[in-house]
Amino acid sequence: MLCCIADPEQGEGPIQGASIGSEYKTELARLTYLTSITIGSCLSSTRNEAIGGMMLTLDLKKQYKHLYQPPPGKVQIVDVPEMQFLLIDGEIEPGQEPGTSPGFDQAIQALYGSAYTLKFMLKKRNQDPVDYPVMALEGLWGITTGEFDINVKDNWSYKLMILTPDIVAQADFLEAMAQLEKKKPNPANANVRLDRYREGLAVQALHLGPYTTEPETLEKMRLFAEENGYQLRHGHHEIYMGDPRRAEESKLKTVLRYPVFRP
Repeated sequence: MLCCIADPEQGEGPIQGASIGSEYKTELARLTYLTSITIGSCLSSTRNEAIGGMMLTLDLKKQYKHLYQPPPGKVQIVDVPEMQFLLIDGEIEPGQEPGTSPGFDQAIQALYGSAYTLKFMLKKRNQDPVDYPVMALEGLWGITTGEFDINVKDNWSYKLMILTPDIVAQADFLEAMAQLEKKKPNPANANVRLDRYREGLAVQALHLGPYTTEPETLEKMRLFAEENGYQLRHGHHEIYMGDPRRAEESKLKTVLRYPVFRP
């Protein structure tokens, strides 16, 4: 299930309780794997030994453990700080859905391509090399027109993002995108950007199991928020920690968040 926070400045409504479907999950996993292999092999041919001092290793998973590895079975209120992300926006074409959309396919390849190109570029550079993990995919979904209908997916808009360390500068990003476009030309490469996003107060829980059972966890989160004096703002945020290529459905992990406020 991919349903998240719509951008109120865009005039988009949130998709509540939407399910993308298993065919999309499988395709997403395939693209992630192929992109990481392709980008890694392209850059490994120009590998340099670090001569500018010891490599700096950033453990984003440890730094943001409370946000990306919350304890199972526990609903909690968190304050999500402003962080830096690689982002790409788009819309599902008429007559398509995420699993069949050519534009969405290109967006996924561009986002993961930029993430892995940045990672390897900074790790292999001669001066001040940096290593860090490519973080999990996050998705924010809205609708472009009309009202949400789970059976009508060609009016969906999306914002996909991957957390990126603050040490990555715009100059690094632009250099990486130039490398990516040279190695793997893609019309969607031009739509990837490096930007900051702050979610703020949110109710959060780790969902274990199939995406189809997420509504049960979301309802627990809604009740927890109301019982503690919070109201939901709009939509919800999902972070995909599980790997559908390897994990059984019952073992998939998805971090769920609802932005909240005190009335």
